[in-house]
Amino acid sequence: MARKKNQINLIKNKLEEYIKVLTQTINVDQMILFGSYAKGEAHKFSDIDIALISSELNPKKPTFVHNIEIKEKANYYDPDLQLFAFPTKVFKEANGVQGSFIREIKKTGKVIYQKPS
Repeated sequence: MARKKNQINLIKNKLEEYIKVLTQTINVDQMILFGSYAKGEAHKFSDIDIALISSELNPKKPTFVHNIEIKEKANYYDPDLQLFAFPTKVFKEANGVQGSFIREIKKTGKVIYQKPS
């Protein structure tokens, strides 16, 4: 548990900056840190995996298209950050091709941003 918290603290400033940029770019419902940093298993070559969930995204578009559009719109690039954008509806339903990936994010991820109610 301590290792997990320490790894997240190491990237805290980077996460805060990314959250700020993205929430000013798109209507973000939630952002979730997942992968090796969320599990406390990061090493020096680990990237920072972030799931972005937004009702503003079109459920009919593939995730990779959303990823590209958001990065271009935000005009922000960091090679350590790996963004995976999902429409809220797709993320909630978690079925189809992306279903198992989304279920893994929900199971192991850590919410780093939640839109205020």
